[in-house]
Amino acid sequence: MAELKSNPWTAIWTAPRKTIQEIVRVNPKMHFWLLSWIYAFPILLHMAQNLSMGEVYPMVGIGIVAAVLAPFIGWLFLSIFAGLLLWTGRWIGGKGDYLSLRAAVSWSNVPNIVNIVFWVILSLLFGSMLFTQAFAQMDLAGAQMGLVAVIFLAQLVLAVWTFVLLLNTVSEVQKFSVWKALLNMLMPFVIVFIASWVLALLIGSMHGMTQ
Repeated sequence: MAELKSNPWTAIWTAPRKTIQEIVRVNPKMHFWLLSWIYAFPILLHMAQNLSMGEVYPMVGIGIVAAVLAPFIGWLFLSIFAGLLLWTGRWIGGKGDYLSLRAAVSWSNVPNIVNIVFWVILSLLFGSMLFTQAFAQMDLAGAQMGLVAVIFLAQLVLAVWTFVLLLNTVSEVQKFSVWKALLNMLMPFVIVFIASWVLALLIGSMHGMTQ
């Protein structure tokens, strides 16, 4: 059985093309459920914050529910995005198959591990208040303000680096240039936007006909 030459959890940060190439060669399904959890857990926490769930539910409850739902939500979104990349990529000559594209999307989210650590730190520091919209209006000062500023800046850097990793892993799997990989990544969003726009028009027209 083939083995990886390097630890993918660390190698993906600086050598995404070589790392995803090895992962696809050995086992494109490798750690998919764990990666799904890593992808979705911070997203669910952010949703809880936007919905001000901390005003109704305890922090521990929010964390437990997010942790339980994360692998399934991650599986759904990563699978759909990989399918859209496969579908649209074929229009422009993409060579990757579904499992390799799913691996490319999944492994590009490894930096989210650091983001999860940041969420844990903020949760311990602010408790349920973190999961409210009022958190953004909190009057922070001193060490708290400095810590939050550093974390938010680091999250921005991580988001940019995650995008860079995704661009490189998709490029490698599809055998595209970076610019063509970017086009492949944008096409699903354009299709979803157009479909949503058409659906909204249809719903509006049907509503107007019933008036």
